[in-house]
Amino acid sequence: MGRQINYYMDLESYKLLVQKALKLGFKVVVEDKKDIKVYDFIEDIQFKQMGMYFYLQELGEFVFSESGYLDRDRSQLVEAGFSCIYEYKKEISRARLWVSTGYWNENEEFIHRNQLLDKKYSSLVRYVKKLAPYTEIEKKSYNPRCDCRTYITKEYITPVFLEMIKSGGYSCV
Repeated sequence: MGRQINYYMDLESYKLLVQKALKLGFKVVVEDKKDIKVYDFIEDIQFKQMGMYFYLQELGEFVFSESGYLDRDRSQLVEAGFSCIYEYKKEISRARLWVSTGYWNENEEFIHRNQLLDKKYSSLVRYVKKLAPYTEIEKKSYNPRCDCRTYITKEYITPVFLEMIKSGGYSCV
């Protein structure tokens, strides 16, 4: 469980979000399987579709699961992604900013996320809403019986992707 905001965000807008996170005191963590890289500067980051997080070092060290992967709940991380463009399908995937509510410790006590992390997460959410305004768009249905149906909904979407939908025949999934 946790808090999240879903959005459609291009890489250039995402880089602005990363800069905001760095200004708020976060480090950027990129997880590639069991390999963890921590970045302080945007110029050094190797951007990936999955496994990108914002991390407040002053809240403690990383915690790893028994299988050796980063434990997103115990490590006090904010998961942060950007959308993928599937050129061959003309589709744009949704991404999210997510933070865990907390975790259960070994004594079966629920440990809530740190208040500082919560405050900074809220700042990031406000910035996402500036980068990707809440806009009415047409989305493709996931109905397996008919992949041609669309419906109108409101989503957080960057102007770049909104233009791709309006002029380039792309759809959000």
